[in-house]
Amino acid sequence: MDSNILTPAEFSADVVVIGGGASGLPAAVRAAESGAKKVVLLEKRKMLGGMGRIPAGLFAVESPAQKRLGIHHTADELFKIHMTQSVWMCDARLVRTWFSGTAELVGWLEEKGMVFSVADEPLKLVHQAQGNPLRTGNAIINILVEACEKNGVQVFTETRARKLMVDADGNVIGVVATHKDKELKINAPSVIIATGPISGNMDLMHRFYPNVDFENIKIITNLPQNTGDGLIMAEEAGATKEALISSLWIGPGNHKMNMSATNVARRPHMIWVNSDGMRFADETLFTSHPYGFSWLAGFTQDLQPGKVSYALMDHKILRDMIEKGENIYDMERLASELVDDEEAMASGIDRKTGPELREKNPTAWLSKLEDAIESEAKKGNVKIAGAWEEIADWMGADTAVLQATIEQYNSYCKDGHDADFLKPQEWLLPLSTAPYYAFKGGQGLDAAFGGIRINYRMQVLNEQLKPIGGLYAAGAGTSGWLGPGFTFGCGAMGFSVFSGYAAGRNAAEKTSSRP
Repeated sequence: MDSNILTPAEFSADVVVIGGGASGLPAAVRAAESGAKKVVLLEKRKMLGGMGRIPAGLFAVESPAQKRLGIHHTADELFKIHMTQSVWMCDARLVRTWFSGTAELVGWLEEKGMVFSVADEPLKLVHQAQGNPLRTGNAIINILVEACEKNGVQVFTETRARKLMVDADGNVIGVVATHKDKELKINAPSVIIATGPISGNMDLMHRFYPNVDFENIKIITNLPQNTGDGLIMAEEAGATKEALISSLWIGPGNHKMNMSATNVARRPHMIWVNSDGMRFADETLFTSHPYGFSWLAGFTQDLQPGKVSYALMDHKILRDMIEKGENIYDMERLASELVDDEEAMASGIDRKTGPELREKNPTAWLSKLEDAIESEAKKGNVKIAGAWEEIADWMGADTAVLQATIEQYNSYCKDGHDADFLKPQEWLLPLSTAPYYAFKGGQGLDAAFGGIRINYRMQVLNEQLKPIGGLYAAGAGTSGWLGPGFTFGCGAMGFSVFSGYAAGRNAAEKTSSRP
């Protein structure tokens, strides 16, 4: 399949796709299916798929899978929710196109061999690979790689796009790339950028987050491939710099701890206080909200002094948690798996099927929790103490303030009503049995989505917000599909695959209409 051998230094194609991940692969396949006679896919790494192999689901609505299960959400209903959650700080026509097209996308993937089930989450929108839900992204990627082969897509791995070729009228007419020491010039009337987020390029991150100190913020997608190549090339070709970056903040915890300890810090059993010892949020935000769960928790942590929080519990809560073994949210199990895949991608390992799941039981990690806590205590991330005074000293908080916070919270537990933040009664658990535990949590950022501004046809926009001829973009590196934060689970994977699918079709239409 790899076309790196015996290639002339300059040749022509109908469509060139830059990036072989969750948006680039469907773009290439759909372009070939839509009439483009020669489609070229460039991937700078050795393997195809990239971050697209990680997600455990894909957002969609009105899909064949939902209809089989009698799930009746509508694209209209979810469009309204998304736009409200995004405070309309996104391109409504682009969102409308996306939501209206997800059913067609799921059907298209199922025609190629995917069999989807729907996750048992509150809104039942997350589509997963039947029988192996945690490997959904991997399954989709493998099917699209096979579809590239069947449709004759010419794939170049270890080939990095360097520059977009532009004519005198400002239209994109091809790509200059390098494979090892060899330069390739590919002439094409349509180019699709599908290079992923900018999260691995700290110069770009500082540009879009000028007031954020990233020194103590863990960026989950700070991976070698996420260097913002597509954004840089698009801007050099005239793309507007007026773009929104949407942030998926995921504090508390920030993934620097042992994942078991981080999972506990995010559980609704805890109470969260800031470095002053004051409670600041409903602690069920991370796990119980039907949409937007993690970024809501992340946003409220972002407002605290030093962007630091402390999750508190007592020994009774710990023991009950372990003995009951409740599966609060599948993200707890997924977190450990994602770390494995990130390390694999960063090292360039081609995991076509991914690692075997370490835990078949989603709550098996609780049996190792006490060891994880002891380990983190030795590292200084957790404090175990017999009195709140010791906890306060460790935090640097006023003992009287922290003690008052605990006493007030315990009174809410007794009354069955959280007068501060209306935390659900079932999670109002008093802290009264020593030893006590405090988990230090910093801010985390899953990804910075956006940078390349597109319209509803996935066309890249110039400084006048008009389409640049011949240039399209798709995936997590584009702006307009999200507002300031996230909405629906697995939406990034959903948009990446859909936008690639749509960009490929639209780019092929342009090539077929040439004189």
